[in-house]
Amino acid sequence: MSKELKVTDLRIGDKVRDKETGLEMVVTGMLWSKDAPLTDVTIYARPAGQKNRVYRGTSWTKLELVERG
Repeated sequence: MSKELKVTDLRIGDKVRDKETGLEMVVTGMLWSKDAPLTDVTIYARPAGQKNRVYRGTSWTKLELVERG
């Protein structure tokens, strides 16, 4: 399901892959200021299959969509 991803395409629960490392993660949250451009979104995600670890600051430009949540 690889395509050019826009930050507005991402939803909580989506499975994404880091283009550089190949690590698959599930999006658990997104944060941005109403005054900031959408390019300044902070993505929170956890590795697929791991419930207790959450990564903060994943750049959405380095992600590709694997599967809709």
